Amino acid sequence: MRNLTTSTWRYWLIAAGISLCFAAVVARLWYVQVYTGDRYRRAADENRSMSETYPASRGKIIDSRGNVLAQNREVFSLRGDQELLTNEDREKFPEIAKLLKISEEDLREKLEPPTSSNERPKRFVLLQEDVSEATARAVVALLPRTVVDAKGRKMTRSYFPIQIERKFVRTYPLGKRAAHIIGYINRENKSVQGIELALNGFLKGEDGWRESKRDGRRQEQPRMRSRDVPARDGYTVQLTLDSTIQGFAEDACEKIVRELTPISASIIVSEAKTGKILALANAPTFDLNKFNTEPTENQRNRALTDIYEPGSVFKIVSVAAALEEGVVTENSVFDCAKTSVPYRGKMRRLPREDHEMARLNVREIIEQSSNRGTAQIAMKFCEKFGEEAYVDYIRKFGFGEKSYFVGGFGEQRGIVHRPKSWDGLTITRLPMGHAVSVTPLQAHYAMSVIASGGILHQPRIVERIIDEQNKNVLPYPSAPRRRVVSEKTAKLLAGMLRGAVADIPQKRNTGKKADIPGYNVAGKTGTTQKIKETGGYHDDFYVVSFSGFFPAENPRIVITVVVDGPRYHAERWVAKRDANGRVMYYPNGTMMMEKKVLPTRAYGGTVAAPAFKEVAEKVISWLEIPKSRED
Repeated sequence: MRNLTTSTWRYWLIAAGISLCFAAVVARLWYVQVYTGDRYRRAADENRSMSETYPASRGKIIDSRGNVLAQNREVFSLRGDQELLTNEDREKFPEIAKLLKISEEDLREKLEPPTSSNERPKRFVLLQEDVSEATARAVVALLPRTVVDAKGRKMTRSYFPIQIERKFVRTYPLGKRAAHIIGYINRENKSVQGIELALNGFLKGEDGWRESKRDGRRQEQPRMRSRDVPARDGYTVQLTLDSTIQGFAEDACEKIVRELTPISASIIVSEAKTGKILALANAPTFDLNKFNTEPTENQRNRALTDIYEPGSVFKIVSVAAALEEGVVTENSVFDCAKTSVPYRGKMRRLPREDHEMARLNVREIIEQSSNRGTAQIAMKFCEKFGEEAYVDYIRKFGFGEKSYFVGGFGEQRGIVHRPKSWDGLTITRLPMGHAVSVTPLQAHYAMSVIASGGILHQPRIVERIIDEQNKNVLPYPSAPRRRVVSEKTAKLLAGMLRGAVADIPQKRNTGKKADIPGYNVAGKTGTTQKIKETGGYHDDFYVVSFSGFFPAENPRIVITVVVDGPRYHAERWVAKRDANGRVMYYPNGTMMMEKKVLPTRAYGGTVAAPAFKEVAEKVISWLEIPKSRED
C-alpha cells in the first residue's frame, strides 16, 4: 500500500510538471501572438518592407531664345561595402582596376576590410565619382552573381560589394553668363540667390517612390508591390534675357573694370514698351560652376543692392513733373548765371555749374545739364504745389520703393527723404540728383518711363514657366505699375533728351559720346561725387552713369550704365619739362607742349556714355533695328 501511494504521488507530480510546461508554452504563445502580436507584426512588416526613392531632375533655366543657362547633368558614382567582399570578388580586382583606370593596390586599399578586430568594416566607401554609366555597369557586371553561404550552398546574390549611385549635378553651360540673375545650387543641394531660389518650387520637381516587400533573401517580391509613383521632373523656367545681349553687356562691364579699375560696373538693357529685361550685368562677377571658390562680395547683384546718388540722370524727374503740371513749358527761360534765388521768402544758394551758363530755356537746361536751371524749375514747382507733391512725383518714378524684381534678393528701396527731414540746401540739391539714393535698377526704370510714353513698368525677367511639352504652366505677362506722366509730356521730354545726346558742333550737350550715326539716341549723363563714410563728399571719387533709349521717336531699347569709382585717365596737353622739372621753351620763347596720359575727373559723358554706345551698336546689329527716320 505504501508503494502504491508513492507511485501515485510521483505520477501526479510529473503530470503537474508537464502541464505547467504546456501552460507556460501556451501563455508564451498567447503573449507573443495576442498581447504583443501587433508589435511583432509591425516589426516583421518593417523588416520585409522596402522603399526606394526616384530622384526628380531639376528643371532647366533657358533664355528667351531657348539657350540653356542652367541644367541637370546625370552622374554616376561607385561605392563599396567592405562587409560584403568575398574571395571571388577579389579575383576580379585586376579587371575592375583596369576599367576604373586606377591601380589594383588603390582598389584593395579601399575595399579590403580592416584586419584589426577593433575596427569594423566600412559599409560606405567612395571608390570613384562622376563615372560614365557604361563604365559603372561594366564594373558591377564583373562581380560574381552567386555566393557560397556558411553551409557551402550556392545562392543568388542580392547585394554586391560595389554598387552604383545615380544622382544629378547642377551645371551652368555658360559659366559666368547672367550669374547674378540665375543664382546656383550649393554643395548641400540648396538653392541660393536668383531664379534658382525664387522659383525653386517650380524647378525642383517631385521625387517618385516605390513601396514593396522582400523575401528572406532580401530580394523584392514584385507581386507585393503596393505603390509605384514616378518622379515628376521640375518645370523649365524661360527668362526674358537674351544670352547674346547679356554677353554684350558683360563684355562692356569687364572692359570698364579692366581699363578704369572701378569698384563696380552695372549695365541694364530692357525693352522700352514692355519692361522686359534683355540683359543685366555686373562686374565683378563670378563663375556659377565654381561658386564655392569665388568671393561672396562678387556674388551680390549690385544693380539691385547698391545705392548711390544718381546725379544729373535724376533731372528728368523735376522737368517731367513741371511740364506735366504746366508749371513750365519747353520755352520757359531761367537765368543759370545766378548763384542764389529767393524761395519762400529766403535767398537760397544754387549749386555750382561745370561751366559758365547764361539764360537757358528748359530744353537747353536738359541739353546742357544745368544744375541751377533744374533747381529753379523744381523750386517753381514746389512753390505752386508744395514739397510733398514734388516728393510724390519722385516716388511715382519708382524711387524709394522696391520693384520686387523676381530673384532680386537683397533689393534696396533707396532713400527719399520727406520734406520734414530736409535742410536748407535740399530744395536746390535734390533736383540735380543729390540728397537722394537710388539703385541702378531704379534709375533705369525711371528713364524707361520716358521711353514707354509715361508708364512705369514692373521689371520683368521671367517670360514663362513651361512643362516638358512646352505648354505654359505659368505665364508672366508685362505688368505696368502705374502711369507717371502723360504720353505728351513723355514725348516732349524724349525730344529734349535727344538734344542732350545729338552730336552737333558748338553745342555743349553732355551725352555726345553716346550718339550713334543713323539713330536718334536720347539720354542723360550723371556724375556725382561719392559720399565719404565719415560724411561729406570725396573730391576725386565719383559715380558716373548714362541712361538712354533709342530710337527717340519710337523707343525700343533702354540701356543704363552705372560705374562706381572709375579711375579715369585721358590725354592732356601739358608743358614739357626737362630732367630737373623746369619748363622748356623754343628759341622764340614759345612754351614747349607734349601730350601725356594723366589722371582726370571722370564724367558720365566720358566713361558711361561710350559704354552705352558700344552695347547699343551691338544690340542694333543683333536685333536688326532699322535706322531712325530723318529728323
